[in-house]
Amino acid sequence: MAVEENKGILLETGTNEFEIVEFSIGSVNYGINVAKVREVITRTPVTEMPQAHPYVDGLFTLRGKAIPLVNLPRCLNMPSQGEPKNIIVTEINNYDIGFLVDSVSRIHRISWKNMEPAPEVGDQSRVVGIVKMQEKIILLLDFETIIAEKLETVVSRKTDNSRSKDFYDLYLLFNLKSDNLDKNKLRGAVNTTFAYRNTELDVNSILSDLNDIQSNAGFRKRWELYCKRNAYVGELSFDQMIESLRGYISIYL
Repeated sequence: MAVEENKGILLETGTNEFEIVEFSIGSVNYGINVAKVREVITRTPVTEMPQAHPYVDGLFTLRGKAIPLVNLPRCLNMPSQGEPKNIIVTEINNYDIGFLVDSVSRIHRISWKNMEPAPEVGDQSRVVGIVKMQEKIILLLDFETIIAEKLETVVSRKTDNSRSKDFYDLYLLFNLKSDNLDKNKLRGAVNTTFAYRNTELDVNSILSDLNDIQSNAGFRKRWELYCKRNAYVGELSFDQMIESLRGYISIYL
């Protein structure tokens, strides 16, 4: 398939095509929408942060800016083949984040006819589809299911008892994917996940709990402590995080 490296980041509506950056973790090939990618760099020194999220290796500096680095092999529980060599730097909703991967190979222009739904390997599949290439298969991760699983975790723990990390993870997932989320697919993933885990889904109750949390001085204090311990949160305020979650849940659920 032809490589289209000098085309625009987004294809024109109606072309029935899209572009992905192909990268690998272990022996598996993955794809990410070109629209999400700011640049690809070689692995650079990282400053470890105490009590950071388990998936975050620390902070790296790019042109004077500190950026959190997510270890994607660890996040996906996929073994690397040797030392990961590349970082995919993304800029989404003014939020910079890097993803450590084994290697980045090329950009592909893909026709929708070459993408198929992922086969049902298990109840917790996180792959939205497979792209059939002449010599390989590329997996596209299912962000809707990942968001649904994280939302269920928050609700099942009882919203006011959930950890600050869970709220941040949910906020980050929505933020990374908000401009490309499929509302119907996300609703379906949420309904399926909640039903599978025998958790009651009441959107109004979730929104009400978020209102209560926003006025809860104890939870606000826990959030401030979480931010101090985890530099990757940046300047995200408690109110901004809660209001964003409330807005995303109102729109998509």
